[in-house]
Amino acid sequence: MYSCRSIPTTIAIDQSAVGVSNRSISATYTGIMDDVRKTFATANLVNPGLFSFNSKGACEHCQGLSVVYTDLAYLDEVKLPCDVCGGRRFKEEVLRYKLNGRSVADVLSMTVSEAIDYFGMGSGALCVNCRR
Repeated sequence: MYSCRSIPTTIAIDQSAVGVSNRSISATYTGIMDDVRKTFATANLVNPGLFSFNSKGACEHCQGLSVVYTDLAYLDEVKLPCDVCGGRRFKEEVLRYKLNGRSVADVLSMTVSEAIDYFGMGSGALCVNCRR
């Protein structure tokens, strides 16, 4: 992630690693995830913590990692999508809460353009002259 000089209040995100934690996602790093949690909580009259895969809302099988690691003794461990949450990170009860027909996992899998349309933020401005 890096800021864009031509639009100083923007954050440009590329394909590089977000952080050292396997729990880091772009939505958390940019501060958007707090708003997503609050919006879902308000719409469903529940605690915002339910919409965090790092705490109350996490799939209990994979602890919100989306994957399960299997130790194969003398071989490298195997990483597979969680068979309980299907790699969506959340408990089934959390995925039942919807905002305009979509679950929090659905929203987190959206592209930026889809999210802009979904949250009614207009077309927005894309920076083509961003520098690291």
